[in-house]
Amino acid sequence: MSDNETAGSGGAEADRRDSHAGFAEGFDNIVAMTLPQGVRVRLPNRRKSESVVFVHEGHRYTASISRFGDGSIAEIFLDGAKFGSDTAVNAADSAILASLALQSGVSVEAIRAAVRGPIATALAMFDGFEIVRA
Repeated sequence: MSDNETAGSGGAEADRRDSHAGFAEGFDNIVAMTLPQGVRVRLPNRRKSESVVFVHEGHRYTASISRFGDGSIAEIFLDGAKFGSDTAVNAADSAILASLALQSGVSVEAIRAAVRGPIATALAMFDGFEIVRA
């Protein structure tokens, strides 16, 4: 048994979960923070959201976001084009990855600098950035 494991605790993974349990409880008080590596802020099951419809490169998208207590974007959902199409799947997948990054402490600015396409446009619309078209 390693130093991180104790009998009946579920091992190192359980210890890691227990040591970070307080992050979700402080959801409304989250301000720009640095999270320990591998920690993701869990969002409440019920939360307010905002939605916007926009067109990017001829395709219509609907984006919805939820925010942390400090007003910063906590998650984004992106639907577009015909259900099941490559465009719709790529939009939804990019939103999932952006949401995971946001909940892990990555800034909107960093995400927008790393990606292009409808996810960058949607994040810009919600966060008040100038939309740059390539």
